[in-house]
Amino acid sequence: MALVLRYGDAQVNSHDMETIQPGEWVGDAIIGVYLAEAVFPNNKRSILFLQPAVAHLIGNDKPLIFAPINDSAGDGGGGSHWSLLVFFRPTNSFYYYDSMGAANLSHAHRTMKALFAIVSGSESSSLPILTRIDTPMQVNGDLSAWRLSHSIPPDFITKKRKDIRELILKLASASQPSQ
Repeated sequence: MALVLRYGDAQVNSHDMETIQPGEWVGDAIIGVYLAEAVFPNNKRSILFLQPAVAHLIGNDKPLIFAPINDSAGDGGGGSHWSLLVFFRPTNSFYYYDSMGAANLSHAHRTMKALFAIVSGSESSSLPILTRIDTPMQVNGDLSAWRLSHSIPPDFITKKRKDIRELILKLASASQPSQ
């Protein structure tokens, strides 16, 4: 697999680029680069978006932490269903977004426990309450992390895939040394 882009903690390779194609499950690296660069570019001082493969690397004081959760059985990322765990530090509150209801709830609880131990500095038995947020079901299983609190039409998703591909290729081109 050829390396297409190294961007912060994310590395996008040719296989990752294939996950942007219609009908494919978008890969970890694509989600990480897109959210960091396109969704939250002006909020980097107040939001920490955890790269899916490095979600355990927390240790700052940002008020919002977004942790993608999936049903992977292993340690290397992957999985087939994504949901989102959000920690709001000012109120020590966790919020769980899952378009399939509670499909990843056990994974979210495990992540919440580990995350809270890191951000609070203790392994207290009194964890904050995890609030489940009603999240609409996506039409075609596509890009559920970006459809969390509102309905996005499928044609928007198709255009967004093209935009993401162009963004990654632009970033890759800009990061290449001059010949």
